[in-house]
Amino acid sequence: RTLAENLPDYILRVDIKGQVVFVGPNMSGLTGVGTPPAPFPFEDLAWPKPAIASIEQEVCKVFQEGGTRNVVVEAEINHQHVFLDVRIVPETDAHGKLVTVLIVAHDITEIERMQMRLRQSEKMEAIGLMAGGVAHDFNNQLAGIMGYADLLRLDTSDPLLKEYVEGIMKAAQRASDLTGKLLVFSRKNKPEKVDIDVGATVAEVVSLLRRSIDKRIRV
Repeated sequence: RTLAENLPDYILRVDIKGQVVFVGPNMSGLTGVGTPPAPFPFEDLAWPKPAIASIEQEVCKVFQEGGTRNVVVEAEINHQHVFLDVRIVPETDAHGKLVTVLIVAHDITEIERMQMRLRQSEKMEAIGLMAGGVAHDFNNQLAGIMGYADLLRLDTSDPLLKEYVEGIMKAAQRASDLTGKLLVFSRKNKPEKVDIDVGATVAEVVSLLRRSIDKRIRV
């Protein structure tokens, strides 16, 4: 009892009838409410019903089959999302008869949160690698587009056609810049800061819009 009262874990003792016969003093710190005086039914514990049902199922297995069992419980308790690693240990009397089980619930919430952050980081790394591969493939396609556009520009004397070709090349260059950003995201390239001519960029966008949007819209 002295050990149970000084451990940071949440401790219960349950008999074969499903009655809680001992509750560790720090249980109210988890639930936020006082516990009824022992003995009381296990289901009257101020925990969510699904959590109680999961633990009860393992308690029954211990009484039926013996041995120690573990279950991780995820629940909303006292307005907090917590993860508890619950260990259920059989206790016997002087004659070796199983009479009670000791339930020790260890708070592993912070460990679970760290593992979730690690899994999220691994997902982002995988997305970054995929983005890098897509960016390289896209760059290869853009190189072909820009090459053919450059040949077309050299082969024509039509001013309007040359203007269209220039538009193709500028759009392809913007797409190439976008793939550069994907490569930065995939951590394969270091970000580079460059000065841009905002006025020229806006003029390019306006020129593109004039050819693509409804003529009734004035830009």
